[in-house]
Order: sequence, then structure tokens, then C-alpha cells
Amino acid sequence: MLLKLYEQMKIIQGKHKKRATEVDSIEQIKPLIDKMVELCNSKCGIYNGGKALAHAQVDHDNPLRFFIFKDGHVVINPVILSKENKVSSMEGCLSFSFRPNKKVARYNEIVVAYQTIREDGEVVAVTEDFEGDEAFIMQHEIDHMNCKTIY
Repeated sequence: MLLKLYEQMKIIQGKHKKRATEVDSIEQIKPLIDKMVELCNSKCGIYNGGKALAHAQVDHDNPLRFFIFKDGHVVINPVILSKENKVSSMEGCLSFSFRPNKKVARYNEIVVAYQTIREDGEVVAVTEDFEGDEAFIMQHEIDHMNCKTIY
């Protein structure tokens, strides 16, 4: 059954239905990561891939609170601890793959607590500062988990 879901996984167009639930076990998401990285790096509408992809973009019914960067870095159960310096940036979204980039107000500096998977497979807790594009991406993907979109 999981293999069939994996093969059928695609980026779902439009607004999300449900807030993502926390990831309880790494085993919940391990089988999904490679396919999500593949989707993130694939052409979608007017975009030649994305910078990141939230699980909420591929599963509207049972979204889990994690996302992947296009390089495969996994961000699990992220929480923004602080934010500073609101600015405008231009963003696009694979969930609205035929809409052009849009001006969005985001914080330029944020601190995020999350879990990730190291190369050896161990799950570790991280608190990290992000600035610029990485801060915008983190906020964009966290918005997906909270049923918010830029359109």
C-alpha cells in the first residue's frame, strides 16, 4: 500500500485542507523523502522545480509537519522562536504552479527550532538562525503546514 501511495505522489494544486500534524516517528516520513525531493526538483507548471516542498503540498488529507529542501535536507516539526526585520520578497509556489511570482512580506531574520536527519540516519534537534532567502523559504513552508498560501 505504501509503495502505491509513493508511486502516485504528486504536488496537489490549490489551497490546503488541513493543518499538518506533528511527526511522531521518523519511520512515518522516511519512505516519503526521496519522492518529495524528486518532485521538488521536477518541472511544475511555469517553475523548473522549487526550493523546498512541504508534505502538505502532496497530502491534503493527512499532512505531516515536515518539509524538504531541494537538496534533501529534512526539516521536521519546525517552530519559529523569533523573527525580526520584515521586508518584501518575490515568491512563487509549486501548489499554484501556473501563477507568477508575487510580492510577500516576510521576516528577513528568524530563529527556528526543528528536528532533522543526519547522514548517519540519526534524528537530532537543531536551533538555527536563518537570514534572507533561507528565512523566506522556512516561513513559506511553515505557512503551508498551517494552511496558509501566498495566493
